[in-house]
Amino acid sequence: MRWKTILSIQKRMDLFNRWLKEYGHSSGFLI
Repeated sequence: MRWKTILSIQKRMDLFNRWLKEYGHSSGFLI
């Protein structure tokens, strides 16, 4: 695996986690 790929995946996961937190709080849905 290349560093760029790992970094892009990390960024994507970061955005996903942030979205999940906001979405979870607004809808009362938490994992």
